[in-house]
Amino acid sequence: MKQAIKTYLIKLSNWFNLNNIEENTNKFLNLIIKLFSILAFIVIVIITISTINDESYIIKPFHVTKFSEESGVSGLVVANSINDKINEIIEGYYESNDNEYDTSKTKQKIIKIPSDNNLQKEKVVLDEFTLIQKRRALQMEIEGIGVNFNSFIESLQHLIGKQQNYVSGDIAIIDSSLNLNLRLTGHRPIVLNKPFQKTNFKKAYNSIIQESAEYILENLNPANLLYYYYKNERDKDAKRIAYKILISSDIDIKHSYNILGQLANKQGDKKLALIMYNESLKHDSNFSSVYNNIAICQSEIKDFENAVLNYKKAIKLENENPSYHKNLSICFAKQNKLKEAIEEAKYAVSINKYNTSYLRNLATIYRKDSMYDDAIKIYEECLRIDINSAKTYNNIAVVYQKKMDLKNSYSYANKSLSIDSTFSLAYSTIAENYAIEKDSIKFKKNLTLALKYKYPLQRLNVNKIHMDYIYEIGYDSIINLLNNNPINSNKNTN
Repeated sequence: MKQAIKTYLIKLSNWFNLNNIEENTNKFLNLIIKLFSILAFIVIVIITISTINDESYIIKPFHVTKFSEESGVSGLVVANSINDKINEIIEGYYESNDNEYDTSKTKQKIIKIPSDNNLQKEKVVLDEFTLIQKRRALQMEIEGIGVNFNSFIESLQHLIGKQQNYVSGDIAIIDSSLNLNLRLTGHRPIVLNKPFQKTNFKKAYNSIIQESAEYILENLNPANLLYYYYKNERDKDAKRIAYKILISSDIDIKHSYNILGQLANKQGDKKLALIMYNESLKHDSNFSSVYNNIAICQSEIKDFENAVLNYKKAIKLENENPSYHKNLSICFAKQNKLKEAIEEAKYAVSINKYNTSYLRNLATIYRKDSMYDDAIKIYEECLRIDINSAKTYNNIAVVYQKKMDLKNSYSYANKSLSIDSTFSLAYSTIAENYAIEKDSIKFKKNLTLALKYKYPLQRLNVNKIHMDYIYEIGYDSIINLLNNNPINSNKNTN
C-alpha cells in the first residue's frame, strides 16, 4: 500500500517536474502515518473512557432449575424474553398509527432506553434505524469461549474499581408455582411468584416476564413506563409512577406533569389539567406535545383563540407531526373556519396519506363544507386502505343522507352493520333516515338499538334530526331519559 502511494506520488511529481521527489514522498507518507496514528489513539481513548463510564446494564442468562426440556425454558430464553418484553413496552409508545417503523423485520439484542428529551420526538429503534438520545442500555451477554469486547471493558472497569451493572436472576418451579428472583444492580431485588397448572404455564410465564420488564423500566427509565401505562389505560399505575418521578427524578419531571395533566383532563378537571401542563412547560418550554395537549383542553372548553395559538406553537416545534395539524383543523372546523380547516387537514394527509384517521378527518370537513363528492372520494380512499372499517362505511352513509340519497345511505349503513352488528352510529344513521321518511316505528326500533349499543346521550341531545322527530312523535321515553341525565359537553368524533 505504501509502495503504491509512493509510486503514484512519484508519477505525479514527475508530471509537475518537481525535485527531490523520493525525499518529499517519504516525508509526506511519514506525516500521514503519524497523523493517522494520533487520530486512532484519540478515538480508542474516547471509546474506552466513554464505555468504562457507561451506565449500561447487561442482562445475563438466568439461572434455571426444575424445568423440563419440553418446556423450552433456558437461562438465555428467559433473558431474551425479558429483553423482548422491554422492547415491546418501549416500542408500544413510539409506534404511531402510521406504522412508521416496521420493527418486525429485525431482532435486536441491545435495548436502548431514551433519555429526557421530548418523548414525542425520540424514537427507540432497532438495528438499521438511528437511535436518538440514549440514556442507559440493556445488553445481551453472549455466551461463549474467549475474550469479547464486553469482557475486556469489564476487566478495565474492575481495574479502576467501577462496578458493572447487571440484570440477572433465578427462575424455578416450586410446588406448582413459577418463581423468579430478579436482581438489578443498584436496586433492591424482588421475588415474583405465579401459581399455575399444566394447562396455563405459558400464561404464568408471560405474566412473570411482563412484571419483570415493568420493574426494570420503573427503576431504569420510568418515563417510558409512565407513557406505556397511560396509553394502556392503567391510570392508577400511571399516577403512581408520575408521583414517584416527581419525588426522585429531576430528569423526567416534565413527563410526570404531562401525564398528570392528561389524567386530570380525562376526569374532566380542565383547570387542574392546565395547571399540570403548565408545570410541565416550566421544565421544558419546547415540549411540543404539551402545547398540543393544552390546545386540546382549551378547544374542549371553547377557548378557541388560545387553542389555535398553542396548536401553532406545537407545530412550530414539530411541523411534521400530522396529529398536530389534524387537531388544529378540527379546532378551525368547530369555528366554521372551513378553508383553514381543510388546509390543515390536507397537510396532515400529505405527511401520511395512508393513515385513515387523517383521511377521514379531511373527508369529514369536506362533508361539513357541503363538498359531498370530495368527501365520498376520500372515504373511498380509506376503504382501499381498510376495507373492513365499519366506521368508514357509516361515514359514507351519512354523506349520502346529506345528499338526500337515502337508498345509498341505507346500503352503506347496512354494510357497516354487516362488519360490526353492535356499531351504534350506524343504527343512528338508519334511524335518522327513517325520521326523514317519517317512519316512526322503524325510527324507534333503530334508535333503541343505537342506545342499546352505547350511542352517547350527549350526542343524541345535539342531533337535530333525532331531536326534532323525537318531539314531533312525542317519544316520551327518550325525552324523559334525556331530562333525567345531565348532558356533558359534546366531544368531536369523526
